Amino acid sequence: MIQKDEQEQRQQCKITKRSQIIDEVKQKKTEVIDKDLLKFKQLFDERNYEEALLEIEEKIKQNELLKENKKNNDELLMHKSIVLIQLDKYDEFLECINQAITLNPKNEKLLYHKGITLVKLDQYQQAFQCFDEAIKINPDNQASLIYLGITLEGIYNYNGAYKCYNEAQKYDQNFQLLNILKEVIGRKYDEAIELCDKPFSNTDLDKFAYTTKGRALLMKLRYEEVIKICDKVIQIDETLAEAYDIKASLLRPEEAIQQCQKAIQLDSKNYVPYSTIAGALIQLRREEEAIEYCEMSLKINPRGDIALGNKGIALFDLNRFEEAVECFDQALSIRQNHPIINLLMGTALAENNINGRMKRPLRLLTNQFHQSQIIIKHFIKKEGGFVEAIVSLNKALKLNSNVFSIWNSKGRLLLNMNRYEEAILCFKTLFQLNSNDNVAIEQIRETLESLNRIEEAIAFISQAVINNPQSHVSKFQMAKTLLRIGSFEEALIFSQQALSMQPQNQQYLQLYCKVVFMQQLSKGCLEKNEQGN
Repeated sequence: MIQKDEQEQRQQCKITKRSQIIDEVKQKKTEVIDKDLLKFKQLFDERNYEEALLEIEEKIKQNELLKENKKNNDELLMHKSIVLIQLDKYDEFLECINQAITLNPKNEKLLYHKGITLVKLDQYQQAFQCFDEAIKINPDNQASLIYLGITLEGIYNYNGAYKCYNEAQKYDQNFQLLNILKEVIGRKYDEAIELCDKPFSNTDLDKFAYTTKGRALLMKLRYEEVIKICDKVIQIDETLAEAYDIKASLLRPEEAIQQCQKAIQLDSKNYVPYSTIAGALIQLRREEEAIEYCEMSLKINPRGDIALGNKGIALFDLNRFEEAVECFDQALSIRQNHPIINLLMGTALAENNINGRMKRPLRLLTNQFHQSQIIIKHFIKKEGGFVEAIVSLNKALKLNSNVFSIWNSKGRLLLNMNRYEEAILCFKTLFQLNSNDNVAIEQIRETLESLNRIEEAIAFISQAVINNPQSHVSKFQMAKTLLRIGSFEEALIFSQQALSMQPQNQQYLQLYCKVVFMQQLSKGCLEKNEQGN
């Protein structure tokens, strides 16, 4: 489910889509010099993959019949596996590449090729084994070091990944790419954006830089720039599914579905757009369709925590509570040490005896590294559950302290525990992450007012108005505070400004009417008192 005002919550995992780097750091393709394979090479270069597959299979059969001058079967199988990847036949690819590795277990190219594909399939543990073995065979293979770093990121070993990128920088190639990877892993998004703006030596790296910049801008809540950068990369390569995926995360549900369908047409084996569509369908209240798309995603990647989460919320909305709980539990079991999972744990698991009564319903928007949406609606147990929740949220913040939703959840929990000062600090951190955020402004005002710290509340909202004079929310909040302390003239000014900016907003209209009424009532009382005197 996609909610535009919560985009920052969806970027809890890797900011770059790692599979996109595959064509950018890979080793040079093995040149097919053998005359018998020239036809295969020509078909492959022409992207006639079905014919190329038939050609290489015929060559493999012919080679098996030869008694002498046989070619290396492992090399032929590698050529076949490359074609299978282009045809999105991943199961057949793995069977083929494993046959080749069995024939020649010391062939680093085979291990590297298999590892790259496993990264695309998010099978990071197996990919790690491939790259680790390839590096043992050839310690000077920079590409394997880079991909070893990527696989370590996939299992959340960020320190190990950083060391791999550092080690890879000892070689002369891909230096700028490695700097970008290092900045992203350190969550230094401004620095990553700056590096992405520098020109690259080839178009593939330009595409990687643009999409990485797009995700970094998304983390910085610079949404208009995200759309522009996606449009730019689509102009370079209209077949790049990644660009459509990023763009979809910022659009209305109907538009997001269209963008994701384009991404699916370009790469039907990418499970992410399916779960993104599911999230959009949930927002449109089309839960049954959402479940179907979640199952499509899970068919490709059975361990997709995003799809499981979206399926859970769709089931929940259909009042199929027990099935929803099973989905939530599966999602949590997959990402135990990830900030998202700690966030979900911090807001508590759904209870097994759900009967429709909620202590505090929450919709939390999150994202896996390939950037789509998990939305979980669940419950918080009062009292005992809060302490455990705070512990889990603190773990999440230790993993990533720049996540808006974690600070928001922690602040709300602290309010329920009457720990107001700590709650205010959490909400002020929200405000620091995005000084124009409406949620942070309202939370801080309400908390300060509940403590009768009115002057502090007014000072805070005044600063918010200065920071963003076009924020109708800040002016609305200011009017509410001024009304509370009886400053009707000033309250009228701010309520008028908020209403003029959002004339269809019923809350603003109601507040304006209330201020006018209270102002007239106050004037009447004053006149009556003056007459009495």
